[in-house]
Amino acid sequence: MASGRRTKVLASALAVFVVFVFIFHSHSTYDWSDTSAGSIVTEKSLFDSQNNEVVDDAINREISKEKSKEETGGGAEAADSGDVDAGDFDPSKAFLQIRSLAPMTIFSKTYCPYSKKLKKLLKENYSITPEPQIVELDKHKHGQELQEYVGRVSERSTVPNVIVGTASVLSKGGADEFIALHQEGKLVEMLNLWGGKAISVSRLEVPSNS
Repeated sequence: MASGRRTKVLASALAVFVVFVFIFHSHSTYDWSDTSAGSIVTEKSLFDSQNNEVVDDAINREISKEKSKEETGGGAEAADSGDVDAGDFDPSKAFLQIRSLAPMTIFSKTYCPYSKKLKKLLKENYSITPEPQIVELDKHKHGQELQEYVGRVSERSTVPNVIVGTASVLSKGGADEFIALHQEGKLVEMLNLWGGKAISVSRLEVPSNS
């Protein structure tokens, strides 16, 4: 009888042990599985956040911008070149700044034969103090806009265009007018008259060939 009771107790204990082991094993398996799944989801989320369509599209747009800059020569180098948008350029302010540099201003173009004639005439035959301020419109960043403005205020739209003195901004002429005054021997007189006390002009001594 005692032996049978002992057998039942051992069987019950063994059953409890088996159940405990089974529960423990099931719980452990669930925990590992759950942790592993969490890791996979986390890694997938990070991967997706770096390679989704939105990010890829943004990257492609940046690449397109860089290619466009390279093809057009844009970018920082263009920004550092000093270029100013046409909308920011004020020709009236530019004109006043130029006129403040010297009482005599010559608006010219480097390739213009009439501009070359006038500059050569003045350089080789006259001493002008202070020296005339020469503005080469074809080299100016906003030469066309500046020329149009100067043409309106000076009433001469072509080059060369000479403005002398502070009393008026009207043009005193171009190559033809200055060459005529030079040939008549009146250019010194007229330049000093136009410039007033702000300018001093004299004729250079031309060495004789004898």
